[in-house]
Amino acid sequence: MNFTQSFSYMFKDGSWFYKVFVGGLFVALCATTLGIPVIVGYQVKHVRGMIAREEDIMPDWKNITGMFRDGIAVLCALAIYLAVLASATLVAGAAFSLTRLGVSIGIVMFFWMPLVVIQYAKRPTLFACFALVTLTSPVAKSPSAFAATIGISCAVMTAVFALGWMSLIIGWPFVIFWGITVHSHILGQLARLQ
Repeated sequence: MNFTQSFSYMFKDGSWFYKVFVGGLFVALCATTLGIPVIVGYQVKHVRGMIAREEDIMPDWKNITGMFRDGIAVLCALAIYLAVLASATLVAGAAFSLTRLGVSIGIVMFFWMPLVVIQYAKRPTLFACFALVTLTSPVAKSPSAFAATIGISCAVMTAVFALGWMSLIIGWPFVIFWGITVHSHILGQLARLQ
């Protein structure tokens, strides 16, 4: 896996500025929750495109309703996993607390979401997101690549959210979207290993 390529591949695309600009607008729409499914769907489209072909390009902003539909499916799967994890915590005897809920959300978002996005990109059905054997195959087949993917993606997203405000607040959504494309490219590389 070439992690350094994930930070610069988008600049080889002649329309990268337009794609990042539109993505930044959808990131800004995430405050109203309307942008979240579109951004997640864009990640799925990005990973799907990387699996289908060798060249690394950012997907176009075509078929936004399809991206929205894919994002909703992935978010529904993640909500089900979160409900199962929270229920298991309660059944295990742990008292409900906001801290435990936050930990559960963190586990689902940082460790499980990449697997669900890759699985849904390969097989675009909600039920495919619950095929645990194929869902966890990136971890089983290349655990070091998965660990590196999670570590680098977490570092990038933390840095983007923590330092993105330095881009004069107005540019923060665009910096965040750039981080999302880096994360998506890394997931696409992990998906290609399978």
